Amino acid sequence: METFLLSAEVASEIGNVEDILASLENSSGSVFGIVSSLAGIVGILGSAAIAVISIALAIIGFIWMIITYLIPAIALFVMARRAGYKNAWFAFIPFLQTYLEYMLPKREFKALFFKFPTEKRQVIALIAILASVFGTAVIGMLNVVPAVGQILDIALAVFLYACAWRKMYDMLCTFGNKEAALPVSVFSLILPIVYAIALVVCMKNPPDYGEGCYYMDRQGFVEQA
Repeated sequence: METFLLSAEVASEIGNVEDILASLENSSGSVFGIVSSLAGIVGILGSAAIAVISIALAIIGFIWMIITYLIPAIALFVMARRAGYKNAWFAFIPFLQTYLEYMLPKREFKALFFKFPTEKRQVIALIAILASVFGTAVIGMLNVVPAVGQILDIALAVFLYACAWRKMYDMLCTFGNKEAALPVSVFSLILPIVYAIALVVCMKNPPDYGEGCYYMDRQGFVEQA
């Protein structure tokens, strides 16, 4: 009889242990479900945040494009028209815009150890544009000796920065304040937006050609402003 009661008690205790284990299993399943749900919510919020950030960056990029390209292009167009340059629409075309910036100032182009007279500014304009587009590729093809390639890379960078500085300096001297041209053009090498703002500020100024407000090419006066 006692043995029977003991067996019953053991069986009862085993049943209790099984109930506890089942309860723990159910609890762990519930916790796992909660964690999974939270992870899903976090994932959805993360995707939404990424989408919002992407849209914001796209808007900022579009605004930045307007500020750094379209607004300076409009300013250059107005300047070219005031100078009587017949191809003022160059201002809205990449590379031709750069060519226009080289051509509008009627000044001797001096940078580093080279200089071009006023009537040869188109030569340095073409050289600078071609160097900026094809310079790195040409150096890569000539890079037989690594040290030579590195030296040429540095020389190309110095040349392009010197041309960019002189181009901006001449533009600001021609249409803006000659005293401010040097610091503004130097600072614009670090922060190009400064040059864009400077163009907008001085775009309605007549060009300082010393001959009147007109542009003159090798054939003579193109158009009276």
